[in-house]
Amino acid sequence: MIHNSGFKLFQKLNNIRFKIFICSRSIHNVELQKNVRSRTNEKVIQPVLHLFQPGSIIVSTSNSIFDNLCLEEWIYQNYDFTDNHLLLLLLWRNKPAVVVGRHQNLWSEVSVNYCRSHSIDIARRNSGGGTVYHDMQNLNLSFLTSRKLYDRKRNLSFLSQILNKSFSLETEISSREDLVIVDSKEKVSGTASKLSTNNSYHHCTLLVDVNRTQLRQSLRNQSTSQIIGLKSNATKSVPSPILNLNTLNNSLTIELIIDEIVKNFYMLSSSLNVQSKLYYIDPIDENLFSGINVIRERLSSWSWVYGKSPKFSISTSFLYDQETFQLELEVEKGVLSSIRIQNLNSPSLSENSVLRKWIDNCLIGTRFEQLDLIQSIQQLDKADSLLNQAISIAIYDAYKRCLV
Repeated sequence: MIHNSGFKLFQKLNNIRFKIFICSRSIHNVELQKNVRSRTNEKVIQPVLHLFQPGSIIVSTSNSIFDNLCLEEWIYQNYDFTDNHLLLLLLWRNKPAVVVGRHQNLWSEVSVNYCRSHSIDIARRNSGGGTVYHDMQNLNLSFLTSRKLYDRKRNLSFLSQILNKSFSLETEISSREDLVIVDSKEKVSGTASKLSTNNSYHHCTLLVDVNRTQLRQSLRNQSTSQIIGLKSNATKSVPSPILNLNTLNNSLTIELIIDEIVKNFYMLSSSLNVQSKLYYIDPIDENLFSGINVIRERLSSWSWVYGKSPKFSISTSFLYDQETFQLELEVEKGVLSSIRIQNLNSPSLSENSVLRKWIDNCLIGTRFEQLDLIQSIQQLDKADSLLNQAISIAIYDAYKRCLV
């Protein structure tokens, strides 16, 4: 539990830790310069070099999940935080969006039909972890720093202190390193991260007043809405009860939280008594962030959002000639990579050379997407075979099962 009485102690401990760090850094500065080669892309960083100073807080002016993810990734790729062991904070909000973790199967995590019919963006981030829902009443925070200074608990403790000190909300860090309400254990902040040899980022959310109906409808319920016949080794989300902070303190707003973060960010800075500097930035301004639209194009592409889902299979059955056949589809990199058909009482139809040719020519390599499948199935149906029609219907039914 985080108490008001511990706030000054928390600040003192942080000051002591960074004094030690600064001392140590000065002593070993010459050795570091000799042995470590900066990976900062000096040419592209130059227009925004002023952002990379102690106390810097960047607020994105975009409400697009794709814009904000690509700004985070651009910074992570182009600036070497070991140059000065800086801690940079990025704040952003999105219009309604569902974001899956890098190693997740999108179809088993997201109610695709609901999101598409309600104009909810579907995105995939570069960090691990589970699937989350964002809207304009959810504040996203990205703590970018060197791998050496990566510390999720430090960042979450900072947020917990602010919620307690400024808004009388008692939170604690759960075993999964989420922020939860002390009494009810309901989650108010989810967390994920990415680390490389030099850099790291830890991003988390603060649920202020999100649309819980849309949140519930856009995410698959992992206990009651599993896709029948789907097999996958992808990372699965762990359901947790959630709570909006506004429910406990109806005067709380995102703007007030940002104000408090700005006032107290010095506690996390490697330079003592530094004043926070707030920058409002258009994340896809190519004049500032050279090459950022290339990153955006990749992160918003079908091949990244859907195609990055780990390999999975989905099985179904169909009737043909008064017998039941089993159909198994394997999807890899978002496309059909294998189709197996068999019947327990007869040899596998997969050995039927004519059928195999139709499947290989028309279906294998087809994106696991509605229009692509319809187009391929229509080619298969041109043979005017009852068997082909039965297979086509089974494939499309299996696909629709993944959308609900």
